[in-house]
Amino acid sequence: MDFVLDQRGLILEGFFTTVRLAALSGAISLVLGTLLAVMRVGPIPPLRWAGGVYVTMLRNTPLTLVFVFSTFGLPRLDIRFSFFTFAVIALTAYTSAFVCEAVRAGINSVAPGEIEAA
Repeated sequence: MDFVLDQRGLILEGFFTTVRLAALSGAISLVLGTLLAVMRVGPIPPLRWAGGVYVTMLRNTPLTLVFVFSTFGLPRLDIRFSFFTFAVIALTAYTSAFVCEAVRAGINSVAPGEIEAA
């Protein structure tokens, strides 16, 4: 218990960093996932295909691998950010694929007659 009390500043800093990371990546994922869902249900075949490839690739990739690519792969392409930014990129990329599928399922669940009536 003394360890926790001695390190409470560091623990609180980690807690608030985690909250910032979750809030930021969640907000960006909602926007990106919605855009991807619009691409997937839209009438333009190349956009449907690109959205489908993105969602399929990221939904079937383990999150740890997305983090590894974000942290070690992007700097090899001369893309340099802080580790926090790399974490936001990885979580946003991964989560937006799941948000896309949830939004797309919601869009597809509306009957064509209801769309015409609206």
